[in-house]
Amino acid sequence: MLAVLIGTGMGLAEQSNKAVSRGVLAGLVAGGATSLFSGLAAAFFPWPVGLRGLSLFFLVLSFLVARTKLRGTHKGAWLISLNGRNEGARYELNKSLYHLGTQSSDEINLESYKDINSTHAKLIWYECGYSLVDNDPFCRTYVNFRNIDEQPLKTGDIVKIGSALFQYSVS
Repeated sequence: MLAVLIGTGMGLAEQSNKAVSRGVLAGLVAGGATSLFSGLAAAFFPWPVGLRGLSLFFLVLSFLVARTKLRGTHKGAWLISLNGRNEGARYELNKSLYHLGTQSSDEINLESYKDINSTHAKLIWYECGYSLVDNDPFCRTYVNFRNIDEQPLKTGDIVKIGSALFQYSVS
């Protein structure tokens, strides 16, 4: 039951029905695996106090493994260009780090827009989703038209980097 509650809480933190479902399923898998493990270990492990600690360790381990396997990669997030030459372009986000700027090495190149510097901002994947980080103190980065240093993104957020506008979307 504890694993299901933890999984539900972690899913709710991501503000996504799919994340809640994955969390609950991971909790059920971890709880079932721990019950099976505890039953088998009780037959061979003579100290009940030690068995509780070992069962708790196995619960945490099996929950993390199950959640990671159910999660797969962090697919299903996009930046959608709202203006400029690339209007309508969808940038699928499935890596842990993206650089946004005018350098040719930036994963999301914004050289066709004004007021953008090299590696102006970056998107970083955390367990609960992507966060936008401003790398340029002179040319600002905005989320929902508010100046940010770092901001976790949620579906529907409008990202403004220089003159470029994007909408963040998660499926």
